[in-house]
Parts: sequence; C-alpha cells; structure tokens
Amino acid sequence: MSRKTLKLLYVVHKWIGLALVVLFILQAATGLMLAYKNELRDLAGGGAFHSNGACPGGSLDDVYREARTNAPEGYHVMRIIQPREAGKNYLVRLINNHDALYFMLIDSASLDVRRQGGVLSFPLEGALYFHDNLLLGSVGRVIVGVQGVLLVILVGTGLILWWPKPGLFVKSLTIRPNAPYPRLLYELHSVPAVIASVVLTVMAITGSTFALRGYLSAIIPGDSVVEHVQAGSGRAISIQRAMALSLEQVGAASLKDIRFNQADPHIIRLSLYPSGHANPRAVDQVWVDLHAGVVVSTLRARDQSGRDRVLDWALPLHTGEVLGGAGRFLFFMTGIIAMITSVTGILLWLKRRQLRSK
Repeated sequence: MSRKTLKLLYVVHKWIGLALVVLFILQAATGLMLAYKNELRDLAGGGAFHSNGACPGGSLDDVYREARTNAPEGYHVMRIIQPREAGKNYLVRLINNHDALYFMLIDSASLDVRRQGGVLSFPLEGALYFHDNLLLGSVGRVIVGVQGVLLVILVGTGLILWWPKPGLFVKSLTIRPNAPYPRLLYELHSVPAVIASVVLTVMAITGSTFALRGYLSAIIPGDSVVEHVQAGSGRAISIQRAMALSLEQVGAASLKDIRFNQADPHIIRLSLYPSGHANPRAVDQVWVDLHAGVVVSTLRARDQSGRDRVLDWALPLHTGEVLGGAGRFLFFMTGIIAMITSVTGILLWLKRRQLRSK
C-alpha cells in the first residue's frame, strides 16, 4: 500500500476518532453498566428491586392501578415489565407528552410503590435509554446507528495502519512498559484494539443494526405473518384476562412485558417469551383490545420473516448473551478496551501535536 494511501487512512482514522471520542466513551461506559444491569440493580437499588414477600400479592390490573394512582400529573403508563425471577419487583415505565421518562418499582407481593422518580433516580434505566438513543428518541437512534458504522471504519483503518511487516506480527502485539512515552501510548492504543477488533466490529455492526432496525425493515423485503384473530368475549376485560387470552393463542410462554398504546390506551401489546426458542430475546406478541374483550392480532416468533429473524439476533449478539456468562464477560472487557483506546487515542494525538509544535 502506498504511503499516500496510508496517510489518507490515518487522516480518516484520526478525525473519526476525534469527532466521536466523547460519544464512544459514553456509549462504552453505559454498555458496561448494562452488561451486568441486573447485578448492579441489586447493588445500587438499596433492595428496592427485591420484594418484601415471597408470593405475588395481586394481579396485573392491581399493578397498573397502583402505577396510575401514584403517577405524577401528566404521566401515563408506557410499559409494565414482569420480573423474571421470584422475589423481584415490577418495573413500570411512564412517559408524558414531552417524552420525559419516569419509573416506578412496585412490590410484587405488597403492591406498594418501593421507589419512583426520573432518570436521575434510576441511573441504570437512564443508561439503557442513553445507550439506545442518547435520550433523543428517533433522532438519537440514527446518531447511534451512524456511530456504529463509523466505528467499523475506525477499526478497519486502525488494523490497516497497525498491520506489521512479515515476521513481526507477534512482536507487534506486545506492550513494553519501559518504552518511551510516545511509543508506550501507541502500544496501549493499538494492541488492545487489535486484540478486541473482532468483538468490537461485531458490537458496532449489531448495535448499528438494532438502532436502525426501522429503516432496515423498510429497505429489506420480507413480511412477518401477523394473524388477525378477533377472538374473545366481546365484552370489556381486565389485563389479567387479556394475559389468559394471549396464552390461549401462543401456548406455553412467560410474560416479558405489557406495553400501552398512547393513542389507544385500551389496546395493549403483550410480549411473551416462547419456550424452546434459540434466540433468548425472541418473543411472541399479542395485541388485545380491552374494551372489546378480543385478541386483535398475534405475531409468533416462529412466523417472523427471514429478515425479522436475522434482525432479532442483533441485540443478543450485541450484548454477548448468545454465549452466556462468558459472552457477557467478553463483551464487558471489550467495552473497557474501547474506553482505554479512546483515552489513549486522545493522549497520542495531543502528544504528536506537542512534538510537531516543537
């Protein structure tokens, strides 16, 4: 490769890194938090995520009623998240007309509100939304998606610029603590990035895919099979009854969450984990009209189009869930490396500027 091409690649690598370094660090930091969010919730929540009782003390309707009763003025229930473990509490997300978020923890036994507040009161939930969309909604998702694409370019150009001459590959993967400061900075910047380059690329591609899923679905052909059922009593029903109707449609499954439509609050969507599915994030979705007492439509995970099945793997690949605990740890360490390389990249740039000025 010519010297001119290498210089161009260096310029591209440098300016992408400088332009996005703050965002890279923040995304890596929030990603680290989310890798072990359940464990951190137990540590940081002051016990609020744990129930005071051993057995559930009410229905889903009771949880919804408690959330609405204690909601600040102008907020409505957006989502009720079912605890996946016994002894944990319901997490309720609320939103107002200005898209401001509010959270509640409702005890699964006593139905008392154990904790409530905005993003600052629930830093892990704030980290989740920041990592997903920078707290900017659809605009933030586009930014995150573009960031993922640029990270792939950053990793690719970095690998090309680092690539050693024949016979020096192993030697180029060592960090010498006694090396001169500029050289040590370079090694601290390049060696960890090269080692983590494959995982970093996977994280960047899957993160970008997840953020831009709506746009990709519009471009890539493929329609999932949505069944329009209209099954039910024809009379108003409770949320708990809607849950029972959903299980009649999809069979053995466990509830993930319930989402409420802002435009039509009586239309709810229940997401349920199907048994025996390879994708840990796969869900069957059931839409129920509470006023009419009918199941409006269903979308089974097994009936999704090939496009949607592929896109559904973006999140479990991004988090490392597909490899279990080892995968989470691997991706956690990759997040640390991303932060290290971001900081050393800035220090390396500043040092080179200093040397040029001299």
